[in-house]
Amino acid sequence: MHAHLMGISKSAACLMLAILLPAHAAVEMANPHLKFRADPSKNQLTINDAKTGRLWTASFDQCAGSSGVDEWQHLKDPDYGKFVLREARQTSPSTVGLTVEDPGNKRTYFLDAELKADGVTFELSSENMDVPVSCIGLPPLFSTDLEDGYLVFCDRSCGVFKSQSDFDGYADWILGTYENTSCLNMPWVGVVDQKKGDGLLVLFETPLDSAMHLKRHDNRIWPQPLWKACMGHLGYRRRVSLRFSESGGYVALAGMYRDYQKEQGRLKTLEAKISERPKVARLAGSPPVWGDGDVFEFLRDARNLGVTRATFGNAERGGRGRPDMEELDRLGYLALRYDSYSDILEGKTWFQQDDVKKTAYMLQPEGPLLKGWRTLEGLQYYSRSSAYALKAAEAYSKELIEAPGFNAHFIDVMCAMDLVEDYHPDHTFPRSRDMEFKREVLKYYDGKSLVLGTEHGNDWAVDLIDYTEGSLSGSLWWTAGNNKTGWNPGHLQRPISRNDFSPLYLKYGVNPANRIPLWQLTYNDCVASTWYWGDSPGWFYELAPEITDQKDLMAILYGALPLFWRDNYRGYDWNKNKVRWMESYYLTVKFNEAVFGQQMVSHAFLTEDRQVQKTEFKNGGVALVNFGTDPYETVLDGRILLLPPNGFYAKAPGIEEGRLVQNGSTITFVKSRDLFYWKSDRAVPGEDLSVAGKLVLFRLDENRWNLLFTPERADDRLDAGKLEKALGWKEFEARPLSPTWEPGEPVKDSGNHEMLLPGGTYALMKKPSDNH
Repeated sequence: MHAHLMGISKSAACLMLAILLPAHAAVEMANPHLKFRADPSKNQLTINDAKTGRLWTASFDQCAGSSGVDEWQHLKDPDYGKFVLREARQTSPSTVGLTVEDPGNKRTYFLDAELKADGVTFELSSENMDVPVSCIGLPPLFSTDLEDGYLVFCDRSCGVFKSQSDFDGYADWILGTYENTSCLNMPWVGVVDQKKGDGLLVLFETPLDSAMHLKRHDNRIWPQPLWKACMGHLGYRRRVSLRFSESGGYVALAGMYRDYQKEQGRLKTLEAKISERPKVARLAGSPPVWGDGDVFEFLRDARNLGVTRATFGNAERGGRGRPDMEELDRLGYLALRYDSYSDILEGKTWFQQDDVKKTAYMLQPEGPLLKGWRTLEGLQYYSRSSAYALKAAEAYSKELIEAPGFNAHFIDVMCAMDLVEDYHPDHTFPRSRDMEFKREVLKYYDGKSLVLGTEHGNDWAVDLIDYTEGSLSGSLWWTAGNNKTGWNPGHLQRPISRNDFSPLYLKYGVNPANRIPLWQLTYNDCVASTWYWGDSPGWFYELAPEITDQKDLMAILYGALPLFWRDNYRGYDWNKNKVRWMESYYLTVKFNEAVFGQQMVSHAFLTEDRQVQKTEFKNGGVALVNFGTDPYETVLDGRILLLPPNGFYAKAPGIEEGRLVQNGSTITFVKSRDLFYWKSDRAVPGEDLSVAGKLVLFRLDENRWNLLFTPERADDRLDAGKLEKALGWKEFEARPLSPTWEPGEPVKDSGNHEMLLPGGTYALMKKPSDNH
């Protein structure tokens, strides 16, 4: 034998030896980091990670061979049974071909394993790719011995951090890739050891017909890849990879996926989008503000209180036409119209109407037309097939969107709804075509230089959209509580009882200990994040103000946008809770503006109960938040910070803000280029513009700032001379503002070259003589 091997490489010799081994013999391949072994005699696969010393094992004794399917094409109740690893043959130094049989239906599948530097990729195929299937679970589930194991995944664009030994929620759930709720918005699930920091990324590289079963195994929950049928068949080669990380926990796994997306050419930054559509830059610090009310009536108060940046939804309400849209544009706002291509009523091709019988989806062969949204009054919409979405956009976009002069656009549902198979005889196509039809519409509006938003966002669209509503909301907010007539986020009904909040929502959607910013760690520099419009902070203020407070903190921690309603009956209720509305605005928008378009590079739990958390951004931005009930002390950049309960500290280029205990008092402050906010029960020595009470100072335009001063005691006065440094002006006038925001006569000095201002609202006007 050795004589025949003379003159050939060692790897080639090993390959020849492997090929000559009996088919039932075990086969191994290795690199400096990993060793893969397939052993037909034990009916198992193993991966030995030399960097961590872990042995990962997968048995073919429990593999999914079929599954039920519900009316939405979701997998349900997969049938697990014993598959048999018939043979393993090494086909190259880094690949092994596996032949696997499902004894239940006598079908044979081929599973090609390729060893790479950081993991193993499996590719599934069959001799007959048209073989009818409902579900296949290959490769089998890999598990190991973790000290403190957690699952991490992105459900409705929110990162979930779930103990493997916790069976309350998500246990044995099937998370379909690119579906609407209880889904994977990024096509991967991670497993991490929270104590040692190493982890496994289970990544669908062909994600469009896939799902992950969070399966109980050895009293833990592990990710089991499942493959859905493609139009009833296996259809094409399916590929999933297992990638191993030595340290860094879920942050490292998010980074691995981000790198993968970049390699695939699917990572498009906001910087790149701004270069093509410059007004995308206006999203920085511009929260969505929805409502039925007139924008300019709202701005009469709101702009004078500090709402100088915003993205106005339904900006056409109140009969506002192109001149008003141009005025909003001149003032620096984004103005958009609500749009939807899914829900239709019978009519000509137009906004939310079409020929239902011709254009609606059919999710089953010869099945019913797919029903869509149903109003509380019982009006039933149908769901337009994506094959007709671009045609609808072309039919009405010029009249409804371009002619009025909108500079932004919001398309509901499109990036949130499931990718589906359409079986309508006039338009039959797989999920891959459904995605392409939807992407055509997004490209159409990108081509019109509009800033584009959508609902929560599956990541097949992040290169085409600019912000997502719902990617901050957390998971399971759509799960109803005990009170079925109360909070209804989708129908924009406010909560009326704490029973409206289901235990699973409170656990995974609210409790910070079970949330991680997986979406933001991957995409913060690619797409902006905000709340779902029925789950934004204002909805909770009167019933559960602690949830409102926490949502503001979460927005700061994630460097995300808040979301508001300008109506008098939704969200905070502008007329009733205007002060609290504005507090959310002051505390969140400037930090978002500072880290907008910046990569989030880390997130960490700083306490054992995971209630104190920290994020960091590529430009040096950092945020610390204490969600807990006890004070937390730390040192940052040599400075001692004491964060009270609900305390925070954040800084980035151009901004510093926090809620800290200082000299025995809790102070809340924001210091940025064009906003100064201060709130405390006493003045703090050494702090510029420190007062006992509340002070808000913001730039309205180049020649005017507004000052809102509410002293702790009615007779307190503010020395206007202290404003000079913040304003950058040597000479200015302070004019009291009337209830209708009209500037009055200038306040005169006291005779001692001091201008002392009592509590009130003021316009600070630059004098023409001041060229400072």
